[in-house]
Formats: sequence, C-alpha cells, structure tokens
Amino acid sequence: EQHAVTFSAGLSKMGYLPVFCVYSSFLQRAYDQVLHDVSIENTHMVLGIDRAGIVGEDGETHQGLFDVPFLTTIPNLTLYSPLGYKEMNLCLNKGLYEDNGIVGIRYPRGSEPDDVASYDISTDFSYSGEKGEILLITYGRISSNVHKAKKNLNEKGINCDILRLIKIFPYNNEIVDIAQQYDYVVFFEESMQNGSISQKLGSVLSNDFVGRYYSKAINSFVQHASTYSALKNVGLDSESMINMVLQVIKNGNKA
Repeated sequence: EQHAVTFSAGLSKMGYLPVFCVYSSFLQRAYDQVLHDVSIENTHMVLGIDRAGIVGEDGETHQGLFDVPFLTTIPNLTLYSPLGYKEMNLCLNKGLYEDNGIVGIRYPRGSEPDDVASYDISTDFSYSGEKGEILLITYGRISSNVHKAKKNLNEKGINCDILRLIKIFPYNNEIVDIAQQYDYVVFFEESMQNGSISQKLGSVLSNDFVGRYYSKAINSFVQHASTYSALKNVGLDSESMINMVLQVIKNGNKA
C-alpha cells in the first residue's frame, strides 16, 4: 500500500492519471505516503477506497471506519461517497478530469442498494427540500436506511427532509445554510465519530444554530457479524434511526 501510493505519485508527476484501488482498512498503512508524497507535493491521483464502512463477514480488523477521520486531516484532498454505480462513474470522471490534488472515492462491500434508481444523482449533494421540521443528513450506503426511516416517520405524521452528501469533504457550505432552517438536524454516519463529517458540521453549526443538532456515528470497534446485524448493533439500521428521531422529538418537546 505504501509503495502503491508513492508509485502513483510518481506516475502523476510524469503526466499520468493514476487510480489506486485499496481497502479502506489497508489504506491506513499508507497515511504517511498520502500525506508526504501526494499532498505536500500537490500531485493528482485518485484513491478508490473499497470496503468503506462496515464490511460484515470480512471481520473486525477490516471495518472501513477510519478513512474519513484520517483522510480529512490531509490538505488538498477531496472525498466522495457515491451511492450507486452511476453516481460512482460521475464522481470518478470528476475526480480524474476536474478536481485537483488527492481524490478519494469511497464505496462499500457489496452491490448498490435496490432502491438506487429512486435517488437524484449528483457529485455534490441531494436535498429533498420539502421543509419539514426535521432534517436528516447522511451519505453513502446507509442513505437507503435513512429513506426507509423517513417514509415510516412520514406515515406517523412526522415530516422529515433528507440531505444526502456525495462530496463529503470539503462539503459545500450551502448545506450549513440548509441545516440552519430546521428545528432539528440529525446526521447518520457510517464512520467513527471522532473526526467524522457529522462532528465537523456540528462544530460549524454550534456557532449560531438555534435548533438542536444530533449525530449518530460509531464509537467503538465493530465486531464480526453480517452487515445488517452490524449496522443494527451500532444503531444505523432504519428501525434504530426511527427510534432515535422519535426520541429527539420527545426530548425537544420536554425542553
């Protein structure tokens, strides 16, 4: 992994457009090379970050939960988390031919969600814009679970909007303006909490946001289990999301 990143940097200096595909957990080994050989040198390459997020039966050591926190500490880096194949193609094209510096494109183990055709395709963000009182923010694979949660909550008479990030870092500042319009903002993220996108957004919103902000990410190592079971265990399945939003509203009404 270390050699592949440095080799890619060398190819970039020679005028090539290198794409290095690597498991998220294995990319941890090449942090130094990404920082020194690519970022400082301001070379252009694409990282195809496979197994991003929970990996199910691949096991505890292979969970791709640290790439977002450690990559977003590095200057000159753009990070995407597309939902399906078509969106991935768009992000790859943009990363190769429009972006500069290091570009990371995250994708999970497995195939795209069954409901992917129902989503707006973008390389930036997608926003439902129906102006409910609650905004649900997310990205990547668990967007499907967030949409299922939204549908259930709507049936309960709770109006939620969804803001789905595709370019997750640096994120478009317009999402801050959108979030500030809501009474409640809940960010669901398949990443470690410390250093996460939800933590970064929460820090920005803390300056003058008058609503209530919550985030649900991961705070511990995730043990071997099926992807569904692991997501449920960390509270990122649709049922857990529904329960969290209901609790958020309940707590808000008590205030």
